[in-house]
Parts: sequence; C-alpha cells; structure tokens
Amino acid sequence: MFKANLLDILIVDTDKGLSDYLEKELRQRGLTVQTTDSPAVALAIVSEHIPRVILTDVEFAETPTNEYLDALDQWSPTSVVIVHTHQLFAEVPNHVFEALRKPGKMESVVEASLRALEFQRELVQTLELEELHKREFVNRLTWLLWKRRSEARATLEHGRQIISNLRHSVAQGEGVGGMVTQMEILLMSKPDASGNRILKPDFADMLRESVTSVRAWLGSLERFSATRRLRYEGELLDSEDIRTLIEESLAIVEKFRRVGDQEIVVDPIRFEGRVLSSRAALGLTLRELLTNAFKYSPPGSCVNMI
Repeated sequence: MFKANLLDILIVDTDKGLSDYLEKELRQRGLTVQTTDSPAVALAIVSEHIPRVILTDVEFAETPTNEYLDALDQWSPTSVVIVHTHQLFAEVPNHVFEALRKPGKMESVVEASLRALEFQRELVQTLELEELHKREFVNRLTWLLWKRRSEARATLEHGRQIISNLRHSVAQGEGVGGMVTQMEILLMSKPDASGNRILKPDFADMLRESVTSVRAWLGSLERFSATRRLRYEGELLDSEDIRTLIEESLAIVEKFRRVGDQEIVVDPIRFEGRVLSSRAALGLTLRELLTNAFKYSPPGSCVNMI
C-alpha cells in the first residue's frame, strides 16, 4: 500500500511574499499547505509527509536543478511537481507536471495547483489498482502452485496407501491377501466327481469376511478417487462470501449439532479486500471442522467460531 498523504501542497520558493500569497489562497480552499525557502528542508519534509503536490522554484544557488528534481522524484514518486521559476526550459523534465514562468498571474498558479491535485488523485488510484491486480495475480499463482504440489503429494500418498494395505492384508491373512490365499487353498482342494469343490462352513465364513473387507476397501478407494477428481478452482472471496459459507455449512450440519445440543457462537468477520480461495473446498473444510467439533465437544457446550 502507498503511504498516506499528510500534506496537500508544499511550496518551495525564496520569494516569501509569493509563498505567503499562495499559501493563503490555497488554505482558503481547505487545503493543507507548508512553505519553505530551502531545497534541503523541502527534501526533509518530503521524506516525512509525502505531499500530494510540490510547487517549487528551481533556481537555488546551492542545488543544481536536475539533481534537485531527481531527488524529489526519488523521495516522493507519487507527488506531482509543478516548477514555478524564471528559468526557461527547452523541454519540461519527464517527472514535472507543469512548468510555469515567473512573473505570471497568481490565479494561474493556483489553478495549476488544483489541476495537479486532481491528477495526483487519479495517479494514486491507478497505482493502487495496479498494486491490487499484482497482489491478486501473485495470490492466484501461489494458489495454483500449492494446488499442484498438493495433488502430487496426494497421488503419491494414494499409491503408498494401496501398497501398505496390500502388504498388511497379505501379512494378516485378511482383505485382499486373505481372499487370494483362501482362493488358492480352495483351488488346491480335491473336487468331487462332478468337478465341484465343497466349502466347509468355517471356510465359507472366512471367505465371506474377506470379500466384505475387500468391498469396503474398494469403496474407500473409490471415494478417495472421487475426491481427487474434484477440481477446486480458486476464486476471490470477500468477507460476505465467507459469512455466507459459514451460514450454509451450519445449516448442513445442524442435524449433528442437535445430537449434543451445542451452542454456536460466530465472531464477526472483518477483513479488507478479498482472499483467493475455493468456495467448494472451504465449505467442505468448514463442514468437516464443525462435524468434528460437535462429535468431540461435551453436550450443551459452546462451540466458538473465531
């Protein structure tokens, strides 16, 4: 963010009568004005107050014109500079808004100062808008990078979990491993005259349990895969969007809250601007957190959402 402007106009001129007249005219228009006759003092003021407009002479014995103007631009790039001098410029420097010749009508100087103020307002608004767009771009890029890394980690963890489950089931004689072992034993048994194999009741029960375990395992894998296929796209959310998501999540999990009759207290949501997030992912997270809060909080307790 840009530093707040604490001063409307800074007048830098060795002609005290001229400075006093301009200060009076500009103050009558409700503007804050400060004057000095020294470029060194002017730079010190600029470093502290960031004036919106600098109305300055450039004919100072101790300070070369270009060095002085460059210093103003460096110390206060959002200030609009008007040069008011006897000096004749062949070409107005790039960072000078307007060059006015002395002597001239004071009304023209006042009008130029007011034009510069309006220009400075638009300049700051434009710069702030550019800064906002830059932050939004960086936030979205950060979101996408995080999303890709999370997908890669989830895929790797998914594979590890499958291998771990298979290894465990083989070692324990349950699930996939148990079913494979039982089928091999069944195939090694001797068939009857019709080629059929008779299952003993306890063997049939073991096989049925293994099939049930495999079905549950496959169901978990399918739910995990379904979640992985979801695409949580990033979007910019403001405080009102977050408040709406909380209300929707509370309505969805209300049946779980009623079990323990917990009280819900939602603190006011206050933040400026917008945040990059995913409405669907954030809603899912809120519902999961609330469900766990109701599950593990004592009946009649208070759940505070901060």
